[in-house]
Amino acid sequence: VKAAKLVGVVNVGVLGTVTAVTLFAVHKNTRLTFVGILCTALTIGMYASPLSAMSTVVKTKSVEYMPFSLSLFLFLNAGVWSAYAVLVKDIYIGVPNAVGLFLGSAQLILYVIYKNKPVSTNPSEAIEEEEEEEGGSAHPARRGIEMNSSLGNV
Repeated sequence: VKAAKLVGVVNVGVLGTVTAVTLFAVHKNTRLTFVGILCTALTIGMYASPLSAMSTVVKTKSVEYMPFSLSLFLFLNAGVWSAYAVLVKDIYIGVPNAVGLFLGSAQLILYVIYKNKPVSTNPSEAIEEEEEEEGGSAHPARRGIEMNSSLGNV
């Protein structure tokens, strides 16, 4: 309930602020440009949000943390809107959805590459195993412990 209230307040607050700024602070001739750039930025942010999941997929070499249906429908959504943008010749629709089409394609490619890899139980464990294979820990605290333990043997 607390989270729902917070989301409601933020959504209403942001929408109200954007509407007020658009109506009262932006000159009539530049409103379309202002709203177009704002919506372009927000749409690119929406399409870029799965980048963290893509990073986890590459680190763990498993698609366990990236649902296929989300990637597929992100790609399809961006494709349909890109086609529409070409038909109506609207740059504010075309640019962010072309970026989304590219990012959706990248997700599907990652899915194809890593779909048959063994599933990791924990992404941090997979990263630690990879670091151990490379010859040490990337964590500064662990390096300090490793160094101190090796100094104790001298």
